[in-house]
Amino acid sequence: MPLEGLKGRKALVTGAASGIGSSIVERLKREGVDVVASEIPSAIRLEDLDEKTWSAVLAANLTTAFLVCREFAPRMKARGFGRIVNFASIAARRGSDRVGVHYAAAKGGIIGLTKTLALELGPHGITVNAIAPGFIRTPAHRGLRLGQRFTRLH
Repeated sequence: MPLEGLKGRKALVTGAASGIGSSIVERLKREGVDVVASEIPSAIRLEDLDEKTWSAVLAANLTTAFLVCREFAPRMKARGFGRIVNFASIAARRGSDRVGVHYAAAKGGIIGLTKTLALELGPHGITVNAIAPGFIRTPAHRGLRLGQRFTRLH
């Protein structure tokens, strides 16, 4: 089913190397959207996590979202219209032993960033939302231990 009103629009998609991000890029391109895409590295387990990797994953997931929003928000404000969709994760809400503590922490930051930007930018005609998908079997998740339950934090 075609999506109305997208032809000729522009979109920036981060995390476009595989999985959901890759599918979003493909669909937007089919709809005539001019897409710019970037890739985000995958996660590892706590015991193997050093500060450099922690920082890299937070930078790739949370800092990048902040920088992109900061870059485009002024132009959206000037037009009085804009749509920002950030990707969080169910791991940010419930915890997970599948994606790594650094990834879950970064995605939790996305939720806070999104809620605050929605309040700040809403009066300027800009909606800011986050999508928090659960675990989706994609090529990037091969080798992860499947079938384990999410860890509830509260």
